[in-house]
Amino acid sequence: MKQILRNFSILIFLLFISGLVKAQVFQKEYKEWEIEDKNGEDYKVMTAEEKGVALIFANTAFQKNSKRSLDVTFLDTSLEKVWEKSYLVDNMLDLIDYQYINENIYLLFEKPSNKYHILKINIIDGSNEMIIYEEVKNFYVTDFSVLDSVVFLGGMVKDSPAVIMYNYRTGNSVVTPSINQLKAYIVGMQVDEKFGVVSVVLKSKNRSNEYSVYIATYDLEGKLIFNFPLERSLDYNFLTFRPMVTAEDEMMVLGTYALNSDDKTQGVYALKTKDSHLEYLRFYDFGYFKNFFNYLVEKKQDKLMVKIDKKREKDKIYPLRFDVFVHDLKIVEDQIVFSGDIYEPINESSNSSLSYLNGYYTGWRDPYFRQVSNEGKGFDGEFVPAALIIDPIPKNQPISYGFTHENSFACGFNSDGVMLWDNTFSDDDIEVEYPIEFSNVYADYDSAVFLQVEEDFLRYKISGLKEFTDSVTVDSIAYIKPEEKSSYFDNGGLIDWYGPNFLASGIRKIKHKYNNNLTREVFFLQKVVYIPRKKAVIEGN
Repeated sequence: MKQILRNFSILIFLLFISGLVKAQVFQKEYKEWEIEDKNGEDYKVMTAEEKGVALIFANTAFQKNSKRSLDVTFLDTSLEKVWEKSYLVDNMLDLIDYQYINENIYLLFEKPSNKYHILKINIIDGSNEMIIYEEVKNFYVTDFSVLDSVVFLGGMVKDSPAVIMYNYRTGNSVVTPSINQLKAYIVGMQVDEKFGVVSVVLKSKNRSNEYSVYIATYDLEGKLIFNFPLERSLDYNFLTFRPMVTAEDEMMVLGTYALNSDDKTQGVYALKTKDSHLEYLRFYDFGYFKNFFNYLVEKKQDKLMVKIDKKREKDKIYPLRFDVFVHDLKIVEDQIVFSGDIYEPINESSNSSLSYLNGYYTGWRDPYFRQVSNEGKGFDGEFVPAALIIDPIPKNQPISYGFTHENSFACGFNSDGVMLWDNTFSDDDIEVEYPIEFSNVYADYDSAVFLQVEEDFLRYKISGLKEFTDSVTVDSIAYIKPEEKSSYFDNGGLIDWYGPNFLASGIRKIKHKYNNNLTREVFFLQKVVYIPRKKAVIEGN
């Protein structure tokens, strides 16, 4: 009898431990701010890593002298208020980008005629400084970074690419050499404090050019360290670019590519340069991924793979032609995680107020899509999702009225550009109005998690890196009460915060089932946490 009880106790203990070591996702702190029509709904979320998050509200209420109030609330990692301040800025300023570094948030504003102001806000006490740069006419900025007292601005001056380093303490400016004569546009700029370099990736404007991609790397004084041109291949067309500095003389770029001159995605490429030479360029066709097509029903998947295999037997490539929203790179557990969302544009007329006119690198390069319409300038009070995609929609696509997300994918690479694993997650054909990162992905040493926030639910899937599972967990949003119902939802997406911690945001109209006076429209933030398997034993739930 004692032996039976002992064995039973051991079994219960093992079951308890197995529950702890399982990777888990939790809905954590939630905050909401009630929206008033007179003040608009222009909330922006700017994370400050482990220090917290800044919620910036561009208030449309009129102030004196053609000013507007920028109301900033800084929250800690538990979404508790640390401080709250208001800053008066010119009514004609348009917030187009931001960066957080070394306990300061830098807000980049554009004035008419491409003049720029930068509001520097210290996250500890809210103290601020306005930096003004108006030296270069017709400078259309697409890339922005700050390091110490130097502002790095990348973009186009008239029809030529340019990177300008502006020291706002001394007032000195440096225009980086070698790229302003190129017939190309900037598709990525990275300022790396560790290696003390600025690397710029450019794409050629014309397929008749001898080179398709250029990479220029400078020291922090603006001196050219190396310059690399990639010879054009007529077989491939590079679509998106996610650069990463790996050493002073090394640059790695991951992105999506198309076949020939197409603008639809065929797969993922990995490129690395060293000392002005190409170290490798690898192409990974989606048709060779292990799990990419597992989101399809079995019959449809089998039919597609037969077509791919028949082409492969003839040493040919089956054209796949996907539209992809590409996420930013993540470095986790010594691996580089590349991910994206597969979507279909909605080209039929709808009741949506959002429609865009395409033009490569005009409307969609900027995080706050300042050229969606003529009303995009200044404080128009409109909501802009935190997870908005920064890449442009290809120029030859028609006007779109939204996007249908079909599935999300992720793959891991080592520093040699070798793909280690891939996985996928079905989106159930969910329609969204804005081009956003609809899913977020995190990977640790042996597992991958896909997460999505919808109107009433948090959807997620945890699986082994190389193991596909169609088991999806759907949790009700924890902070909607039983007597309440969400009747309207603008999805701001689920953005990275710090480590395996994420922030969901958006606008939700919450209707009270029994009392209309308690119905409200709110902007919300919600913390979502993924606890990897190896930490679960220590942290429990």
